[in-house]
Amino acid sequence: MVEEAFNPKDLKNLKRIGVKYDNSEGKSRIIDANILFISDNNITLSTEEKDLKLAPPQIVNLKYVFDNALCDADTILDNIKEANGLTYLIIDHPKKVTKINRRKYYRLKLKRTCVLTCTYEDGRSDSFLSRLVDISLGGVFFHKLESMSKDDYVKIDPEKYVAFNIVLFLDVDVVLKIPVRFVRQEKGRVSYRCAFEFLEMKKKSAEKLGQFLTKEQIKQRKLHEQAKNNL
Repeated sequence: MVEEAFNPKDLKNLKRIGVKYDNSEGKSRIIDANILFISDNNITLSTEEKDLKLAPPQIVNLKYVFDNALCDADTILDNIKEANGLTYLIIDHPKKVTKINRRKYYRLKLKRTCVLTCTYEDGRSDSFLSRLVDISLGGVFFHKLESMSKDDYVKIDPEKYVAFNIVLFLDVDVVLKIPVRFVRQEKGRVSYRCAFEFLEMKKKSAEKLGQFLTKEQIKQRKLHEQAKNNL
């Protein structure tokens, strides 16, 4: 865990951010907001959420991913207003930010379909249908490696192939094809589980993956907070 001075430039390439706060009923809540504008002193956010029960000036907590770390920062909500079907939040720049992720890449638990294609030296290839266990900006871990030509689960022999590619079906508009490198394989209870590292990811794919991981991380933390409040 590292505490640093807040740098507004860290938010420059981010589109969304998580905002956590205690509402007037004393319950914690996390909302997903769009970053609209960053001035010298303030950050303007928008969200489709309504009836937030916020009372400026009020302490809020920002959560976002930068430089492969989950960032956590307290700041002050200066103003809130509703217009054109959206809620707008004006918040001060935080003074400090805590990077609470110690991993080089934050690993997000995620259940999604993916297809692994393994290519032979002569150009032939084998494809396998699988399910993600977790994913980061560095690579993927998946299980239930299933042959697409036979209804069975298989063990990969990495020595047979010269190249690997994976297609990730993350969301309706987020389908990524990325070259990968074999890292390891282990036997699970019902099937083999494999880890692959991303190679030479295109800038556009890296941006899409980063944005998706940030959105999903905020969503998962929001669901976790809601579950805690319902206990």
